[in-house]
Amino acid sequence: MNSPPVSLHPQSRGKTTMFDRSEAQDHVTDEYGGRFRRLYPWEGVASPPWGGAIMTIAPGDSSTPHNHDEEETFIFLSGEGVMSVDDETRRVGKGDVVYLPRFSRHLVKNVSPDNWRCYASGGVPHAPVLNFDRVRRFW
Repeated sequence: MNSPPVSLHPQSRGKTTMFDRSEAQDHVTDEYGGRFRRLYPWEGVASPPWGGAIMTIAPGDSSTPHNHDEEETFIFLSGEGVMSVDDETRRVGKGDVVYLPRFSRHLVKNVSPDNWRCYASGGVPHAPVLNFDRVRRFW
C-alpha cells in the first residue's frame, strides 16, 4: 500500500511546520578539544530544557577530560573511539549510545583514520530531574 506524498510546503497551511538549516549556515566552535556545532537551543525556533550539539574529533585527537552538572547522552554517528568515564574505558563506534550521570568525568579519543562524530545532548543545569521510577509505574 502506497502512502500519500508528504507536503513539504508549509505555506499551504499558512504556517511553518518544518524548520531547517545547513551545516554551512551554523557557527562551529572549538570546545572540549573538539569542533562543536550547537543545534539546541535553536534561537527563534526551539528552546527545550536541554542542549544538543554535533561534536567532531579529528583522527588521533581526544576531547579534554571534563564533567558537567547535567546528565548527558552521546549517540555516535561515525568513526571509532575509546571513551573513558571516571574509572571505566570502553570502545565506542557508529550506532552506539552512552548515557552519563551528572558530574561524570569523561573524554573520548578518536582511534579511527576518519573524523569521529557524535550527537551530544545534555540537560540544562539545575533543570528538574524526572523520576523515571514513577514513569515506569504509570506505564
